Amino acid sequence: VALMFNTIIMGSIFVFADKNNIDSEDKILLTDLGIINNKEVEACRENAVTRGDFAVFAARILGVQTDKNTEKVRYFKDVEPNSSIAPYINVLYRNGIVTGTDKAEFRPFDDIVPSDAATIMCRIADYHKAYTGEKLSNEVRKLTGGNSSDKLYIDAAIRLIYDALMIPMVQQEFGSGYTTYKIDKEYTVLYHYFNVYKVDGFLDGADGFSIDGIELSDNKATVDGIQYETKLNLGKYIGYDVLAYVKDKNKGDINEIVSVIPYAGGNNVTQINVSDLTGKVSSDLIIGYYDNKTERTKRIGLSKDSIIIKNGELVANNLSDAFDEKQGIITVIKSSNHTVVKIDVYDSVFVSSVSERDKIIYAKNGKKLELNREDVKRARVFLPDGNSGSISDIEKGMLLTVFRSKEFIDIYTLSEAVSGTLTAKDEKQIVIDNKKYDIEPSYVNELLNKVKLNDDITVYLNEDELIFEQSPIIQNDSTLVPFRAIFENLDMVV
Repeated sequence: VALMFNTIIMGSIFVFADKNNIDSEDKILLTDLGIINNKEVEACRENAVTRGDFAVFAARILGVQTDKNTEKVRYFKDVEPNSSIAPYINVLYRNGIVTGTDKAEFRPFDDIVPSDAATIMCRIADYHKAYTGEKLSNEVRKLTGGNSSDKLYIDAAIRLIYDALMIPMVQQEFGSGYTTYKIDKEYTVLYHYFNVYKVDGFLDGADGFSIDGIELSDNKATVDGIQYETKLNLGKYIGYDVLAYVKDKNKGDINEIVSVIPYAGGNNVTQINVSDLTGKVSSDLIIGYYDNKTERTKRIGLSKDSIIIKNGELVANNLSDAFDEKQGIITVIKSSNHTVVKIDVYDSVFVSSVSERDKIIYAKNGKKLELNREDVKRARVFLPDGNSGSISDIEKGMLLTVFRSKEFIDIYTLSEAVSGTLTAKDEKQIVIDNKKYDIEPSYVNELLNKVKLNDDITVYLNEDELIFEQSPIIQNDSTLVPFRAIFENLDMVV
């Protein structure tokens, strides 16, 4: 079996809101706020988090976003003024967040222990001003979560910082000759430093599209009908119950969504490749499909008031017509109060040449992706590392997966193709020509649907391809086909 990876199984395009295949809520928020970035996180995975690493994360909460030290001040003997971490450590020192050792050392390359990290976060919340002794120690212990080890690894560090952002900020009130402190649970560390609060609800509009028919520009989104500004591409989360982090703007301005996390437990999400459908959608709104993971045929029922979105537009409740496509992904989202069916049709292009003058991308299979000036304005290019790119980043030899909607043309790129004979496969790894390749579990269904290890026998009934729990076989030059799938597709009871 010749196998070629396409972008449909790469990147983060089909990573949705179930707890098994999405980044954790804490990591998403800290990344969106600029406290951490993916490069730093991956670098920290090789070893425990150092005191210098954590100082950088903590100082960003105070607003430091540079590695250039313009002061040339040296507070600690072991922190060079010209080093990239010096500005962060210096800000923490000037704000009384860190003090170093009695030898005027910070020890930036030593592993940080959980209690020290929690102490830094409690000081950022000004707890050291309101509490002393055992009371302060108790607050530190709460943040460590009982972790008394001598190392702090990156996932635990991210969770600790996230938990610290959710605690109340100590507020000072100054009187005549005295200072008092108060705690308001609604006034969190997150709100104090970032002016951000939490909103949970149903994401009913984004990327120029609204389920309720509200006219939206592509930099707006709606949660439970309330409109917000956003710089995020949130179209993939339409139909989900979400937790949105919203920046409180000045009075009169629309508040801005700065981070969105779909509720892992609140959304029952099923993704189906169009090629996995076992027939037309039945009149009682039942979708039959082949599940590669269990290697069984499954069914999913829909309510008559289901919201159906195809390529970013609402369609009528004629599900059979909506599914009449060769390539596409069907996502069924059942949240607390809604059932949303999203159909995203895609086209696959292997780039053989690119014309810079007229923006035509030619493919080996005779297809071409022609983009006029308006198309170029609507095009959003996503690179293999998940970052945004441009049309100029598309090169000969790339694999493209192209999604078109009313508002956008989304082009996902993959810079390397692999072909050969597939000799083994499981949910985490495949073997092609005796070479092993790791693959993300969330993408493996598409891959396993496209290839078979035995003779590739395809059976059609009324022009629809059938999927079998037990694959057909060739024996003594005769093709033997299990009859159950045939009868079931003829609406017979077996």
